[in-house]
Amino acid sequence: MKRLRKVFTYFSENAIDTLDITGDAPEMNPIFRTLVIEAKNAGYRVIVRTSLTIFFEDGMDDLPEFYRDQSVELIASLTYYLEEGVDNIRGNGAFKKSIEALQRLNSVGYAKESPGLQLSLVYNPGVVSCLFPVSARNRIQTGTHGPIRHIV
Repeated sequence: MKRLRKVFTYFSENAIDTLDITGDAPEMNPIFRTLVIEAKNAGYRVIVRTSLTIFFEDGMDDLPEFYRDQSVELIASLTYYLEEGVDNIRGNGAFKKSIEALQRLNSVGYAKESPGLQLSLVYNPGVVSCLFPVSARNRIQTGTHGPIRHIV
């Protein structure tokens, strides 16, 4: 707690109003929830960059409700918008888990008209050149697979 107080003191002294938490799976850090709660209680805007599949790890199944209760803004990484691309990078089934996680976030109010429950979905278009042969890249880049907005 002493370190957290130092962080928030630094924020106050330097007019910082947003805590943007990132780094692989920040939710796995043992003080993650305490950090979020303390930051929200101190009046800071909190953004968490999440991989979505973290919701399926032991002890993490309540994250959607935790995020909702703390009004955390989420930036969710999907690596790519096609199942093949996501599964090639994050392992078989990662795409379906990510979609299920997005649906869980929707069910608690994210990406709906709930004030304070902002959800942004990002992917890395550069991944196309790494994962797919030229013929598939051309199809993907012309959009013949359809946008993600039809999924969630």
